Amino acid sequence: MIVKNNIIVACLVLFGLTVSSCTPKKDYLGNISTYVPKKDYLVTINTTFGDIKLILFDDTPLHKDNFIKLAQAGRYDGTIFHRVIQEFMIQGGDVNTKEGTTPAPEAMIPEEIQSNNFHTRGAVAAARTNNPERKSSECQFYIVQGRTWSKEELTLDKEKLHQYLRRLLNMPEYQTLRDEYISMQQARDEEALEAKMLELKPVIEKEFGVNLRTGSLYY
Repeated sequence: MIVKNNIIVACLVLFGLTVSSCTPKKDYLGNISTYVPKKDYLVTINTTFGDIKLILFDDTPLHKDNFIKLAQAGRYDGTIFHRVIQEFMIQGGDVNTKEGTTPAPEAMIPEEIQSNNFHTRGAVAAARTNNPERKSSECQFYIVQGRTWSKEELTLDKEKLHQYLRRLLNMPEYQTLRDEYISMQQARDEEALEAKMLELKPVIEKEFGVNLRTGSLYY
C-alpha cells in the first residue's frame, strides 16, 4: 500500500480464490462460461498492506461470475485502489488502465440490485456511471468504508437540497460562493463538497423558505 498526498493506494498483487467446476453455460453476453457458480464464494485479495476477504453473494450471479472470471484470468493482478474517500469507500479493479484498453459499453453488467443487500461498512459492490439502465462497470468495484450518520443527515431531502443549491449558486449575491463551489468540483473534493452542502442547508431554508427534511429516516 502506498501513501501519497494523504491518499492511500493499495496495490492488488494477486487474487486467490477457489472455484468449483460446473456445466458450461452461456453468460449474459452470449459467451460460453466454463462454470456457473451456484453458491456464495469467498475471495481473498492479497495487497501490499495485507489481505482483504470478500464474500460474493449468489443472489447477484452475473456480477459474481464476472468478478471470478476476471480474477482467474489474472486481469486484476497489479491493479490498484485508485479512488479512496475517507468515510465513504475505496474503489479499484480498473483493468482497462492497467492494460491500456478502453471500457466496452457492451460489456457492462446488467443491474442486480437486491433490497436485502445494504451498503453497510465492508460491503463490496460494482461501480457504475449514472446510466439510465443502472448497468455496472465491467471490472471496477468498491468496498464501503462508511461512517455513522446523524438523524439530521438521515432525514435530509438531498434531492431537494441539490435543487435549491443550484438556484442559490446562480444568484448574483452568491457569486463568491459559486466560485468556491466550482473550485471544489474541479478538484473533485467530494468530502468538501458534501460538507459545504450541509453547511448551506440553513442558508437555503431561510433564503427560499423551504423545509429540507423528509420527515422520515432513510435506512
